[in-house]
Amino acid sequence: MVHIGKAKKQILEAIKKASKNLESDAWLIIFYVDFHLIYDIPTSEDLDIASSGKPVLIVEFGLHSSIASTDTLRRLNITRIKFPEGYVEQKHGQPTGLLHEFAHAQALDIALTEFSQQFTDISVRTLIKAKLD
Repeated sequence: MVHIGKAKKQILEAIKKASKNLESDAWLIIFYVDFHLIYDIPTSEDLDIASSGKPVLIVEFGLHSSIASTDTLRRLNITRIKFPEGYVEQKHGQPTGLLHEFAHAQALDIALTEFSQQFTDISVRTLIKAKLD
């Protein structure tokens, strides 16, 4: 369990530390964060830098919103899906990474599906390696 803090800098430092030993495509999903207590919500670009480009999803404690890294937005196919206005926060026509309701639910579904697949892949590789040894 990682305590991520309330300040943007603390959050990004915690993500940097948590993602340091992960494989390049490994997911980092953080649950139950109170967005109302965060002084400055990180953007997808902030998450990209802190995680070295790994897919990141920070889920708000009410499970209605999340903050997604650029890789997560790409996996969500954010530019092709037409979400209702307000579901994907934008600044200057570009997504900031803040997702609400259906967009958040879609991102969470993809994140949890791919996250669980990581363990299946690891288990299969471990079994194959054990069989070969």
